[in-house]
Amino acid sequence: MIYYYLKENPLSKEKRNCIAKVKAIRQVTKADLIKICCDGDCGISPYEVESVFNRLEYVLPKLMKDGCSISTPLININASITGIFDSWSDQFDSKRHNLHFRSTPGTLLRRATKEAHFRKRREVQDIVDIFSFTDHNQNVSGNKMIAGSVAELIGKHMKFDSNDNKLGIFFIAADESETRVSVYVKNTDNTQIFQIPSTLQKGEYTMVLRCIPHNFKKIQICEFKKTLIVE
Repeated sequence: MIYYYLKENPLSKEKRNCIAKVKAIRQVTKADLIKICCDGDCGISPYEVESVFNRLEYVLPKLMKDGCSISTPLININASITGIFDSWSDQFDSKRHNLHFRSTPGTLLRRATKEAHFRKRREVQDIVDIFSFTDHNQNVSGNKMIAGSVAELIGKHMKFDSNDNKLGIFFIAADESETRVSVYVKNTDNTQIFQIPSTLQKGEYTMVLRCIPHNFKKIQICEFKKTLIVE
């Protein structure tokens, strides 16, 4: 799912129109990719995946420095030179010219642009943000959760007064009914550890966090970008 929001087009002078801004649901690091590649019954160990990554990190820059181009189903990489050459006999001068390695999507990524689904959101407020949600029950993964189990949020500016019933973590069902989390194990700006309400019925939920960050007077609302499911 590609999440986007609209902003006024700053280049448009004649009429009021908008441009789209994409908000990633999270940043995936090398360590995350290694873990994801090993998920399920793929039979590949994290050591094997990391070894391949490390080898690619050595081989690809070397090939590019040697003058090759890279063409794969995921990504294509080519070299280009910018700067002005004074004459036909002029040669590359690092003071006047620059070498760039430019990448374009391969066939698999181009196909993904045709297959992606989109969801429009309100303009993103980066004051409070939820980076990830994890249900620590070993029997669930992805966006699944089990009522009554312990979950964890990683984000920023998430701390709130747990004694204020207007603030906290809420699960909103399809009928718009809300269930507030009542048991919090850890409540800090960067981490929330809590018990998923045991009263949640099977179905899809939107999770929101409401808090008043330091130096703010009004409640800030952060909606987690994935729909969570109780099966």
